[in-house]
Amino acid sequence: MKRKNKLFITSAFLALGFVTLGVGALNTETKTASALTYGTNKYLTSGSTNNGSSISSGCPSNFKIYMYGVSNSGSATLYHDAVTDWTYYYIYVDAINVSDHRSFRLTKNGTTYVSNSLSGSSDRILYEGALSDGEYELEYTCRYAKNIFYDYTYYTYTFRFEVDKSAPTYTLKAGGYNISSGSYTNKQIVYTATDANFSHIRYKRPSYSSYSTSYATSYTVPTTGANGWWYFYAVDTKSQSSSTVSVYLDTVLPVGSVTNASGTTVANGGYANSAIKYTATDSGSGISYYQYKKPGATSWATYTSGTAVTGTGWHTWRSVDRAGNYSEEYKVYYDATPAVGKLYAGTSTIASGAHTNASYIKYEASDSESGISACYVRMPNSSYYTAYTSGTQLTMEGTYMFYCVDKANNRSTVTSTITLDKTKPTGTLYAGDMTVASGTATNANYVKFVPYDAIGVAATYVKKPGSSSYEAYTSGTQLTAEGTYSFYSKDQVNTSDIYTVTLDRQIPSAQLYVDGEPFDNNGYTNGEHIRFECEAEKCYVKLPDSETFVEYLSGAEYYKSG
Repeated sequence: MKRKNKLFITSAFLALGFVTLGVGALNTETKTASALTYGTNKYLTSGSTNNGSSISSGCPSNFKIYMYGVSNSGSATLYHDAVTDWTYYYIYVDAINVSDHRSFRLTKNGTTYVSNSLSGSSDRILYEGALSDGEYELEYTCRYAKNIFYDYTYYTYTFRFEVDKSAPTYTLKAGGYNISSGSYTNKQIVYTATDANFSHIRYKRPSYSSYSTSYATSYTVPTTGANGWWYFYAVDTKSQSSSTVSVYLDTVLPVGSVTNASGTTVANGGYANSAIKYTATDSGSGISYYQYKKPGATSWATYTSGTAVTGTGWHTWRSVDRAGNYSEEYKVYYDATPAVGKLYAGTSTIASGAHTNASYIKYEASDSESGISACYVRMPNSSYYTAYTSGTQLTMEGTYMFYCVDKANNRSTVTSTITLDKTKPTGTLYAGDMTVASGTATNANYVKFVPYDAIGVAATYVKKPGSSSYEAYTSGTQLTAEGTYSFYSKDQVNTSDIYTVTLDRQIPSAQLYVDGEPFDNNGYTNGEHIRFECEAEKCYVKLPDSETFVEYLSGAEYYKSG
């Protein structure tokens, strides 16, 4: 049946209205559908009449075909392809001037639905009953005797109309796949309405309080559309509405974070040395589930938000919201193993606390897990630590202290100390309270030795007169025995020079001779020559008319004539 422009018929006498609330979260729009049973006008159909010689529009003057519902009041006209939604139909012929009825046929979608042979000439109902949705065409035939000779004219009358009592149907898709109402998605949303008598789509955007209208049969929400709940329903020309559907568009990724045991946030890609846990938030559809990969794992496992984990290596998390958005992967390296430092004296390793007289010292840090973050040194005579580059050679003498920290903030368990001392100790000899040079002989009451070292004297030794070996000596101890003393001292790595002093309080023996004969002290003589013999290392003489002593060779003779 060829469809022409449709006339959509609704009752002027609405007996009962129905209110349908849309099925979607927070939907508040009220929709009105046609009544299931209501009164109608008594509609005169305006079809086509074929009288055998011509075809005309509308009912002829000798009969009228009417249509109406269960009850009727008032009058109106139905034209070809009118759309109706009545629950019960009456098709009635008013036989104004009909000799006899011949037949009645009603087709639905091109197939015979009712077919009756008729007789008589009085007004009558041609059809009554419910009609389901479809396109119908009624065909009524009769004849009229024009004169007493029964010269008949045959009439065939046709009228097309449609029955539509069904609300529109729809499809709701996200990313090209069907989804159910109340779903969440991060894909493009397409709502499509289907109805032979489609009128429009009603949709409501997130955060809007009222619906908007689209007259296309499909409405698309791109992924750039507003995030939140979208609502849709379709309406046909009979004001019949589909159920309301809703879908939540969410294109915002969840956001995760990791905290350590003290509650401090650990940056993505950061390091921790205490138990760590992951949580996430989502500003849109909400978190659906969490996933986790422990160190060394290649596949994701289920994770419960806030569960504390440990274990050396990279821990990786992600969260997924209800719309299927995956958060950025969040990685934290767990490392509870302290960093390690090693001391060098020159090119050789040396234990912490040692002293060395190498040309330089250095500190090298290592960490087999997260890696070294920083090294620090306290220089000689300093009270604070400063940054140090691992392996840097240092030459200043004194005591150094080092430590290192890894990326997880684990500090080395040992603060390494080393003393660089390239200077040997020195010392001072005393003869009584007077300082004397090494090698001096003295007749003072005592001798003593006082060593010195800028970093510190470790031990001092003395070899006493008559001894062949050294023994421990306490700095500044007074020694009184006559003879030669030898001293030296040590720091942790250096030995001083040897210092000697001789303590000798014996008077040297001596004899004065005149002409070869011994002569008493303080005497007078007229001898020819005199001489002086002494056992001392050096002898001295003050000659007549002289004020000073000069060195004298023991045994040398002086003559009267000289």
